[in-house]
Amino acid sequence: MTKLLKQLVPRIGLAAHRGALRTLSRFSIALMIATLSSLAGEARAGYLLSMTSTNSNAAPGGTGSFDLTLTNSSAATSSASVAAFSFDLSLPTGSGIKFTSVTEPADSSFIFFNNHYGLNPPGALVSDLEVTGSDLAVTGATTMNPGATFVLVHVTYSVDANASNSPVPITINRNPPPPNMTGGTFVTDGASPANDLLFTIGTGQITLTGVNPSPVPEPSALGMGATAAFVLGGFLIRVRRTKTI
Repeated sequence: MTKLLKQLVPRIGLAAHRGALRTLSRFSIALMIATLSSLAGEARAGYLLSMTSTNSNAAPGGTGSFDLTLTNSSAATSSASVAAFSFDLSLPTGSGIKFTSVTEPADSSFIFFNNHYGLNPPGALVSDLEVTGSDLAVTGATTMNPGATFVLVHVTYSVDANASNSPVPITINRNPPPPNMTGGTFVTDGASPANDLLFTIGTGQITLTGVNPSPVPEPSALGMGATAAFVLGGFLIRVRRTKTI
């Protein structure tokens, strides 16, 4: 019986291992196909869009701003036609930074300059840690040639006086974070029906400057600390002498 078990256990283990490998292989193949399909679609399109938020600096207790931009890489082989966009930006909880407003530039840096309906909802939906909204061209679409960059929105924020000096990431959410069920970030062309345009996402950050150094202990506190150190030192010396004796 023992001999039979010794023969069966390795075979059972090998069979289970092979089954797991088959499952993993199917998953890996499906993932690879999906990835290659996405890359192939972008390669066929020829454009190389990327969306990012510009880096920003502000002092604790102050205010700051940054832009959300869309770029067609200079390495792209064709232009991209953009007719609509939607965005969803968020800040981490406890960062000490709060969004205050979202606007669109009133000059040619804006992707739909003189040809748009305006932010929806008006002024965008702004909360302390998340902003979301969308806009689209009234007619046609904006052509983004290789190397072109346009601003989508301009975002302002305030900084708590007690905020830390750690860089705070600005996250661009492709899908709206819980508990929201609407929104998200996407870009479409002017076709009917509209097609989603492929793009990569970059992460900007807010760096806090002018942070006050750690408070220096009061003179009385320093005196107390020195006295405590002296007493402790004397105690240790007496202990060592006692052990020596």
